[in-house]
Amino acid sequence: MKIHVHIDRLVIDGAAHDGEAVRAALASALAQRLADASPGLSSFAVPNLSALAPAAPMHTAQALGSGVAQALHGALVPAAEPSR
Repeated sequence: MKIHVHIDRLVIDGAAHDGEAVRAALASALAQRLADASPGLSSFAVPNLSALAPAAPMHTAQALGSGVAQALHGALVPAAEPSR
């Protein structure tokens, strides 16, 4: 399975982490979550997506990227699954 995650623009208010490190952690964690997702999610694109990151403090770029990936995955999967 090939997973390609492209993040064109990432806006995180109030974070004091290196943006590229957060973006890399987010892309890696999101790709892993999508790889583990339902096989029905074969190909999709979302032009714009907003999600709330977890309220817990994120002390590292890795933790912040992973937390945002969790929030985005929760918003992406219902949007990508076919209507029943």
